[in-house]
Amino acid sequence: MIRLNQPEEEFGVRIRRDPRGVVLEVVGEVDLVTEARFHAALEQVVDNRTDALVVDLSAVAFLGSVGLRHLVAVDAVVGFGVLRVVPSQAVRRVIEVAGLARVLIMKPTVEEALGQSL
Repeated sequence: MIRLNQPEEEFGVRIRRDPRGVVLEVVGEVDLVTEARFHAALEQVVDNRTDALVVDLSAVAFLGSVGLRHLVAVDAVVGFGVLRVVPSQAVRRVIEVAGLARVLIMKPTVEEALGQSL
């Protein structure tokens, strides 16, 4: 499903550094309208990560295939176990239906994602 009626202002990202890693917090919907900003934020955290790379999608209501593609690409670049995703229920469902639950490490909270050792 393509969702083009969402105002981009409802989408937001914030990068937060933690001694255990870097957290990318995402709010809103990740779709064709917001893809470029999501991708740019992912590139920034990949370039500046320390240990763990946590993508907090707990406030994301919709994750389209473009968002999934970027997550899988980042996972391949950073290596197994580095990327951890904190999904909302909607995002978890998309990841599971796409058959990526075995590829992407999902954690229920940012704290748990940061606490997992590499």
